[in-house]
Amino acid sequence: MAKYKSKKDKLVSLLIVSFFLVIFFNVFGFIIATIFWFLSYKNEIKQFLEQHNIQVNIPESSVKSNVDLTQINNLVNQKNMKKLGKIIVVTIMLFIGLSFVTSAFAVIDNGTVGVVTRFGQVQERVMKPGLNFKIPIADRVLVYNTQKIIYETSQHPLESFADYTDYPIETTTADGQQIQVTYSVRFSVDPNKVTWLANNLGTERQIVEKIVKTDTRINTRNIPREYKAIDLYTGNIQEVSIQIADSLRPLFEENGIILDEFGVRNVIFSSEYVNAIESKQIEAEKIVTEQNIAEQEKYKKQAAITRAEGEAEAQRLQQQTLTAELLQKLWIEKWNGQLPTYQGEGTPLISIPQ
Repeated sequence: MAKYKSKKDKLVSLLIVSFFLVIFFNVFGFIIATIFWFLSYKNEIKQFLEQHNIQVNIPESSVKSNVDLTQINNLVNQKNMKKLGKIIVVTIMLFIGLSFVTSAFAVIDNGTVGVVTRFGQVQERVMKPGLNFKIPIADRVLVYNTQKIIYETSQHPLESFADYTDYPIETTTADGQQIQVTYSVRFSVDPNKVTWLANNLGTERQIVEKIVKTDTRINTRNIPREYKAIDLYTGNIQEVSIQIADSLRPLFEENGIILDEFGVRNVIFSSEYVNAIESKQIEAEKIVTEQNIAEQEKYKKQAAITRAEGEAEAQRLQQQTLTAELLQKLWIEKWNGQLPTYQGEGTPLISIPQ
């Protein structure tokens, strides 16, 4: 793409501009002259418009001279028709002149740029937001949106508020499971490459069809085939999104498009696969529950053994520390000072030393 115009191109542009400026000023002068003519005959025009059948006063001298009144009326009607024809011509010329003047300007909205084409050939000139001058008849403007644009696939595309919508991608996983993938792409047109886009791709909608739609659907169909169904089902969607975005970014950049974000919105599996996965998860949860119960029983048993061993060890240690003197001492500490009671003949249970 040439950055500067050649002298020949500049000369041709100058001649075209001069030609249309001459036409413009001639038309403008004609319009001014027509307006003055219109003002000078405004009374006659007003009278003609108010009357469908114009009455003309015929001088008495004409009647006395036996002039044919029908012929006079015909002449008057012809004169009025000529006036009407002039009014129609003036109105048409005013309309053409105003259309010519207004077609010399183009309003570019905020968030857009305009690429100028002259007789169908794309020019290097890019119009910025605001009021811009263009050559009437010769110049056309292709408008490109430089704001963020969203292309989205979903199961109900007509209900989406995205700029461009489509249906999900159907593909398979590495282990042969049939899936549908929905995703969203946010991108924008590079304002520095709009002339290249106009020459090579066309309008904004053509850019979406040829690049955004084509490349995103191809990559979204191929990359999930590298993953097993269980990996996608259990949450590797973010990894897939990053991989697809990395593959799209250079493709978009080569074609004058800035990729802002790509994201997989959902991976839809068949109902049979979902039911099978849910059944496996239920069985796995049951196994985990049983294992937990067994572990709990094991811990309870170990705790009981440990408690019994502790009690036995305490009794053993207590037996080792009990002696006759200790027992006598414990009895004296518990004695309330009363002598033991005898039942019949016998000796006291404990002999008290004197």
